[in-house]
Amino acid sequence: MRRIHSDFLLNAVIVTGASPHRTLNGTYHTFQSHGTTSAGAGAATIKIQVSNVSTPTEDGHWIEAGDVSLTLGTTRTASGFALNAAWRWVRANVTAISGTNATVSVLIGT
Repeated sequence: MRRIHSDFLLNAVIVTGASPHRTLNGTYHTFQSHGTTSAGAGAATIKIQVSNVSTPTEDGHWIEAGDVSLTLGTTRTASGFALNAAWRWVRANVTAISGTNATVSVLIGT
């Protein structure tokens, strides 16, 4: 039986921006994003980006592997996808977030 390990790429962030990049080991990965607001509705867009550049230092070094759009509310909403590819690096990039005290998190499963 294969054990799944998960870890945060981003945890309860409130602003747009990219996570630090990390090494992808292996080829099978899952990405789960979730978020909430403290009142009313909101929204968030998170792009999972990958790179094979030896030291990615600028946005042009990254390509989009997938994206997640969340409609946020006071009850946690979540979405995600699986990736079957051997990239060197990965990062999560929150490109939009709105709503009263909106927060989003991204987990990677390996």
